[in-house]
Amino acid sequence: MKQFSRISILIVGIALLTMVFSLVPGRPTRADDNRSEWHDGNTTHLGVPPGRFVVLDCIAFTTGVCTQYNQIARNGTVSIYTGPPKGFDLLITDVSWQSFGNTPGEIEGVTLEQPGGGLHLFADDQTSAANGDASGHIHFTAGILYSAMPYIIVNTNQPQLQVIGYNVPN
Repeated sequence: MKQFSRISILIVGIALLTMVFSLVPGRPTRADDNRSEWHDGNTTHLGVPPGRFVVLDCIAFTTGVCTQYNQIARNGTVSIYTGPPKGFDLLITDVSWQSFGNTPGEIEGVTLEQPGGGLHLFADDQTSAANGDASGHIHFTAGILYSAMPYIIVNTNQPQLQVIGYNVPN
């Protein structure tokens, strides 16, 4: 009988907690937000306002180095990204890459270096599949900080590259 009582009290307690949490209003969202500096007091896991989120798609390569990026804004518009705005640095949290038409079994990859080349900060290598395709995704929990556009080398055939991060105050 005591066990039945304990289980009943536990069930009633869980039901009450569920009811209390369902009455707490959620945060409003701003679907119409296009401003890069919008900040409602909320931050990402890195303490950065969501309005500073940056998605970059490489649109030009010269000998494997990405030389031009499109920025895809939160509202879907696309513009050329030449680097972080004045007073900001680029904090890279994710890099995704793909390549097609490589020799099967060949090692392909991406390397992040300091702006202008030189110091290797990170490399990701993958083996091309039987169809010659290779891809990789790297997530940096705390991010890698750049004061200028990083030097990103994609050592592959027909490369595709996407960089995700935030513009953060320097």
